[in-house]
Amino acid sequence: MSGKRGSGKSTSSLALAEGIARWIAKIRNKGEPPEKFFNITNVKTISPEGALSLFSGTEFGEQENSIFLIDDSGTQWSARRFASQVNQRINETLQICRIYKCVIIFNFISEGHIDLQGRGMSDFKCEILYKNIQNQQVIFKVLFNQSSGGKTEYKRFLRWQGKRVTRFIIGRPSPELEKQYKALRRAETDKFVHRDDNEVSLGKTKKETPRDQKRREILESLIPSVRKILDDPTLPDNQKTECVVAKRCLTSRYWALAAIAELKKAREPT
Repeated sequence: MSGKRGSGKSTSSLALAEGIARWIAKIRNKGEPPEKFFNITNVKTISPEGALSLFSGTEFGEQENSIFLIDDSGTQWSARRFASQVNQRINETLQICRIYKCVIIFNFISEGHIDLQGRGMSDFKCEILYKNIQNQQVIFKVLFNQSSGGKTEYKRFLRWQGKRVTRFIIGRPSPELEKQYKALRRAETDKFVHRDDNEVSLGKTKKETPRDQKRREILESLIPSVRKILDDPTLPDNQKTECVVAKRCLTSRYWALAAIAELKKAREPT
């Protein structure tokens, strides 16, 4: 979702995610609460490491049909110092996230701030047109993304009964979620402004979190088996994809791709 500063991107993104969660719960028809698929823990905001911690963490594939919101993604997907690391991990994950049947919402000021490869993998683009302050609503348009040869992007309006739908209306999120978001955004903004750039190294701080430790342990146990497959000269390239590696190592495609990425990164010349 894109729009000018102060146009209501974050608030609208929260409301959109909440609405999608309600529909997912209804369609699954298992008596599950919408909060199972989207809550404040699924929001990453104002942090060069936020998106990376999500896509590198274990919670990304824990719940099928989950919804994730990357708020102010220009600070995460295109942060100068972390751009190559963050972009690579997000772009890799976007290619395989369909197996989790999840929804990922990015909001940003301009699409030029976002990685081109990732933009080409997006399905829809929401563009805020203006706010109706009196009714506490935002008016926006939704375009369906199509690409030709990976170079040219085409954006088409959605259609209903043969007619183009050029305008959508969205209200505010629930008061409780909005309150939680404001507290989260303030805390992350303070941390972002006062961050020590020397503490950041490859998406993790000097103090390793339990999530980082768990991820490292999983990769350390998996990498030897993956390395053996990738280095086997008798195997053709089509037997070294993340799908085959995942099957042979009895793991998910996410972890297979993560292990392959770590090996490639370790072999890159410094």
